[in-house]
Amino acid sequence: QRLEGDREAVALVRKCLALPEIRALFTCDAPGDEALREVPVEFLEANSWWSGIVDRLVLRRDAGGSLRQALLIDYKTDRVETADTLRDRYSEQLAVYRRATATALGLPASEVHVFLLSTHLGALLPL
Repeated sequence: QRLEGDREAVALVRKCLALPEIRALFTCDAPGDEALREVPVEFLEANSWWSGIVDRLVLRRDAGGSLRQALLIDYKTDRVETADTLRDRYSEQLAVYRRATATALGLPASEVHVFLLSTHLGALLPL
């Protein structure tokens, strides 16, 4: 598929999609898989209200069509030197997103896999 836009941004996207582990997040694993983008998250937990947007949510289904797993991908463009810097910045936010997604979908939190996709580092960072 043809990519258009800012030259630097297109180059970063191409660099990321060249990595098999990132490309896999943009490929169907099974016929019932579904990918959603910019999914609003509203979650009340311990008297705290959390609100945000999940950049990409991939729903993986088994052969019978039952939801078996969710992949939550958050794109980050921060110009950082290390993956640990990103993990430190966003791990709390994404832990809340994981719990909210698990609750909404009726999945165990262990079946909601969370990733940071760093365009600057050209890396997929599991959390």
